[in-house]
Amino acid sequence: SFCTLLKIESKIYQMASIILSTLTAATTVFFLSIAFLPSLALADVTVDHGPYESEYRILGAPSTNFPTSRSRCQSEGPGWDIGTIPTEAASDAVQGLTPSERFWVGVNEEAAVGTWAFVAGRLQNLTYSTGATCESRVYDPFGVTSTTFDYCNWHSSEPSGNEGCVAAGTDAVFNDIPCGTAINFALCERSPCKIGADCHPNNTDSVSSGYYPDCTCTCKAGFTGDQCVTDSSATFQYTGACVLFALATLVGCMM
Repeated sequence: SFCTLLKIESKIYQMASIILSTLTAATTVFFLSIAFLPSLALADVTVDHGPYESEYRILGAPSTNFPTSRSRCQSEGPGWDIGTIPTEAASDAVQGLTPSERFWVGVNEEAAVGTWAFVAGRLQNLTYSTGATCESRVYDPFGVTSTTFDYCNWHSSEPSGNEGCVAAGTDAVFNDIPCGTAINFALCERSPCKIGADCHPNNTDSVSSGYYPDCTCTCKAGFTGDQCVTDSSATFQYTGACVLFALATLVGCMM
């Protein structure tokens, strides 16, 4: 009957209204969660530089200056800091992560105007000077290796004005900009601990864990110390020789 059809139509309308309200609420919650998301890690990738490895991620949202972006990288967890791009392999990998906007990288001229340096990670003594000459040396706590990188990543017209900090574009090429500029993304990096870089390279059976610079070295038998440098058997032999010498000297004095 006509009345029955009206009742069915009314129920269908009510169900459609409930479904529409539910979808609207879910959509609203979704977009609000994105709007107020404190940080968004777009992806991770690992690059083997040779002497060490780096794990990279691009961190996005919200727009921040260089010091705040570095703090946000550090808050990602143990070992994380603002990222470096020391090699072409790193540049290629980072380009695969980058959004369609520029992002902060860990280079500035804090030490001296006109001299650019990496501010984090294993690289030391970097010189990025006007004219795009550069050299970076891998930090080696043992003085065994002297690995250097000479990869330059400046845009052809950069650095342009001693502006303090560096951002890179989707091609991972560097441009200097004021450190107080607010941009949406930052490159973050951490480096897993490694034998030869963090535990003594002569102690090849050691086990390293953690992330640079907070590494733990579990030494093989006969080696001790934070980085497994000390050969305890050699120490025992040296100590034993000293004891024998002392006994021989004492006996000699008594005769």
